[in-house]
Amino acid sequence: MMGLQSRVTTIHKWIPPITQALGTIPSARSMSSRDTKWLWEAGDDIKEYHKANMCGTRIGSFLATINSSKPLKEEDVLKTLKPLMKKIPNLRTCLQTRDDNLWFCQPPNLKPNFKMLKMDTEPRDALLSAIENMLEIPGTVQWSFRIYPHSEDVECLNPVVKKSHPHQYGLVFTGHHGIMDGIGASFIMKIFIDILSDVLEGNTVDDDEYAPFCEEREIPALIRQIKEKLAEDSTLVEAVQSNIPSPSSTPLFFQAFPRPQVKEVTTRCVSGMIEPRVFDKLLSKSKEEGVTLNSAFLSAINVAVMELVRERGVLMENYEIASVVTTTLRRYKQPSSTFFFGPCTGHMSYMSTVDDSVKSRFWKYCKTVDTELHTRFQKGVPLQEKALQSMLDSSQEPHDYITRIKPPLHDYTINNMGDLSRFVSEDEKVVKITSLSSHNMIHNTFHTTFHEILSVKGRNYYTLSYGTNYVSEDTAKLFLDRIFSVLREVIQLP
Repeated sequence: MMGLQSRVTTIHKWIPPITQALGTIPSARSMSSRDTKWLWEAGDDIKEYHKANMCGTRIGSFLATINSSKPLKEEDVLKTLKPLMKKIPNLRTCLQTRDDNLWFCQPPNLKPNFKMLKMDTEPRDALLSAIENMLEIPGTVQWSFRIYPHSEDVECLNPVVKKSHPHQYGLVFTGHHGIMDGIGASFIMKIFIDILSDVLEGNTVDDDEYAPFCEEREIPALIRQIKEKLAEDSTLVEAVQSNIPSPSSTPLFFQAFPRPQVKEVTTRCVSGMIEPRVFDKLLSKSKEEGVTLNSAFLSAINVAVMELVRERGVLMENYEIASVVTTTLRRYKQPSSTFFFGPCTGHMSYMSTVDDSVKSRFWKYCKTVDTELHTRFQKGVPLQEKALQSMLDSSQEPHDYITRIKPPLHDYTINNMGDLSRFVSEDEKVVKITSLSSHNMIHNTFHTTFHEILSVKGRNYYTLSYGTNYVSEDTAKLFLDRIFSVLREVIQLP
């Protein structure tokens, strides 16, 4: 069996740069058609996503391998996208300017953004094709699908499935982060595969709307309430700010690994699959210790950071490591709330202190991390930080997104998407997803390295994305290798 560390360095993907000129997209996306259905004005967080997306960053994508029992033609996908757009209102929705403000709207006669690429297209090229021009073509959607056939000799991670479903394809799905988040995109992927299977079988496909895309009011209302409290209570402001590293500080990781000087700033990533026995033992041990898997991963990353900086000569009695923990703000909605496909993503700053003995008492440390994270989530810290950030950064100019980028404050970001097996089609389907990973453009953002973990049918994917102006390729590989090594050690596998 291939060793765990060699898995990391051999499964290396390069995400190319997106080089769209700032300021060109807003005017191109302006609409004055009388037939356009204007929905509601975008909130501040959506405007931030839009500015970033226009600069080619903060764009999330799913990369998948699909296997089919029947050959797949371009017209099959186009027949699939038509009912998919009717079932998912997000896919009929765009962000466009109206009277100098950004609005959600539904233009008439939207065309899907889909291309069938040549055989064995490189994933990086398929990703670039999916992202480029996604926002600047009037009259088209702000999401895209790319599919390309694989030759027969391309390996399938599930050989059993390939025997019954021999036609193998690469698939990329990406979309504007202002109209969908990871959970919504996962649902859309599943529905797409289900409809595609029905199309290939010649079955009738209904176009009943699956779930609404409506103006999110609960979370903005909560944030407004918090902003009012912050405006009146300086003590609360100080409490929220105390969770965030000082703007004058340098993250521990960058004290040991100075930022590289590069001509071209983009996002790249290294990725690997966590061996099933490692993942299963980690999951079992986490349950036994009463902690979440996310806390176990975060704790392991912190141990890896501490070890790497010590080896680079940064010697301290205690090491303070600052991370960003992503979460869904759906956790703060009322239980009776209707599911919707819109974005509902939040972030929380988390600072933890470790010393050089932390690995020997890993699970005790992990319990501390788990308790602290749980308490902060319960207190609504992600909402508090979002409210404070919106008060401190009120700029609404799209062209100044890059110029407003501040030096990094955190060592890394972690995003555990969990088990996405429920989004994978059942065994009887004509088309099946046989591998799935998530990739994020993060350069020129507050994310320095972005650690994303997801599982699908017993396969556990770990992707470390990084801005090339923050981390070199060799450092990223070293980082991921060390994380995998720590995971093996804390569950005591040889």
